[in-house]
Amino acid sequence: MTRRTLWAVALLLVLALPAVAGTGGILVVNASSVYIDRGAADGLREGDVVAVQRDGQEIGTLQVAYAATHSSSCTVLASTASFASGDRVGYRSETPIATDLPQTGKPKLAMDGHGDGGLNLHGTLAAEWRSFTDDSEAGEDFTQPAFAAHIDGDNLWGRPLDLRLRVRSKYSQRSREIDEERPQDEWLHRVYEAALVWNCPKFPYRLSAGRLYNGDLPGAGNWDGLEFQYNFGPRWSAGALSGYTPGLINSAFDKDKQTYGAYLLFHDGALGDNRYRGSLGWVGQYDGHVASREFINMRNTIQYEQLSVYQTLEFDMNRDWREEAQGESSTLSRLNAGVIYRVTPALRLRLSYDRWDPVRDLYNREIPDSLYTLTLQQGLKAGASLRVTRQVTVGASVGYRDKESEDKRPVFFNGDLSVTDLAGSGVNAQARYAYADGRFTRTQVPSLDLQRRFGHALDLGLGFGVRNYEGVEAESALADQSSSYVRVYGGYRLSREVSLQGIYGHTGGDVGAGNLVQLRLAYRL
Repeated sequence: MTRRTLWAVALLLVLALPAVAGTGGILVVNASSVYIDRGAADGLREGDVVAVQRDGQEIGTLQVAYAATHSSSCTVLASTASFASGDRVGYRSETPIATDLPQTGKPKLAMDGHGDGGLNLHGTLAAEWRSFTDDSEAGEDFTQPAFAAHIDGDNLWGRPLDLRLRVRSKYSQRSREIDEERPQDEWLHRVYEAALVWNCPKFPYRLSAGRLYNGDLPGAGNWDGLEFQYNFGPRWSAGALSGYTPGLINSAFDKDKQTYGAYLLFHDGALGDNRYRGSLGWVGQYDGHVASREFINMRNTIQYEQLSVYQTLEFDMNRDWREEAQGESSTLSRLNAGVIYRVTPALRLRLSYDRWDPVRDLYNREIPDSLYTLTLQQGLKAGASLRVTRQVTVGASVGYRDKESEDKRPVFFNGDLSVTDLAGSGVNAQARYAYADGRFTRTQVPSLDLQRRFGHALDLGLGFGVRNYEGVEAESALADQSSSYVRVYGGYRLSREVSLQGIYGHTGGDVGAGNLVQLRLAYRL
């Protein structure tokens, strides 16, 4: 990076708060998803498969489930080691499918090609089905068919007009009504993004209209309206947004609630090289003239040599009724920061901190103080991964998560051992152990997963696990409980465009007893 770039980086960091930084691929890993720092702006689309690499070795594959502008959430297709923040990701060039497999659909001319006048659409259409048969005394069976579409269009009809569409519709069928918010049968439609983007390379600005989302202002959520971004050069940009805030549950249009915002962006460097990206913005959400939230948002990611740092922050400004309810004029409501350091090609160290201080807004304003139980939470996590040989990797992490309203500080530990091509069989194995000592329970979860690819189109996996829960406080009234599970999962590519994924799982014991079936049939435009 040039000296001018370094001065720009320093300016953004001083304006916002002490520095933060970014990763070279994976941002966050949780129980159900993996979040990466590449998105639609980098060419990713829903259904794309990306490879995860560590120290030059591929350790797994992810499939993009939702792609925002500069980040994506992914599901795990296969892994030979536990993923960690900082692991590299890249578009996977899959081994070509055998030519004797059927090719569905017509030649992609107007729909997918780049000819004049074509729609140039690409993305994924998916039909999903999820069913759970409850074997416990509650007998709360559950079935949920769903439909999802993630479609992007570039240069529609040969003009500098792009389309961004991300929708999901699901029908929940329960054996009985649980409460008013979860009836026996329920349709739920979510529109995450439905926008037209005017982005002509001859002009230094971009205009978007529709249901919008900005990955550099994640706290703003979605809004129905406009966004204008002006590029001052190859590195600096500024933007403003205005619109209505859709409903949280069903994405319904709501003209009574408004969202406004403005932001400043700076980025330098290319993917896979030393680089920096930072954003500083303000967001205001209102119901008429009454403020729901007003906050400053800051994100920074830095990749420099062996060091990666990332940070996100939200700083609420409280006034009027919010200052009275919150008891202060400003609140550091959210802070996530982490650092990853590659000591050697085989050894990687990680340290992360997160802090969440819930704030009052119009959605929880009516809850009396005596019933409002959300309090400050913060946690620290340290971890390491070591590639012992080309086939064997070990990893471990330890940390705590503290809640201001509780006396006991919960601690946790996770460890894993991964082996690729076990004994030359082509099977990838991963053994994990998780331990948590919380306020009410002490939990231990050992598990084992085995995965193998057959040919060019079929992946299969088999998993086993045990969950043990031990009550640690008399007043919790929690008895010792345990459960065990087995699951079979896999994916099959029927053709270049069509893929089928599925999971069957059985759980027995005291907690979560039942049978789970999930299917997903996807068509890639």
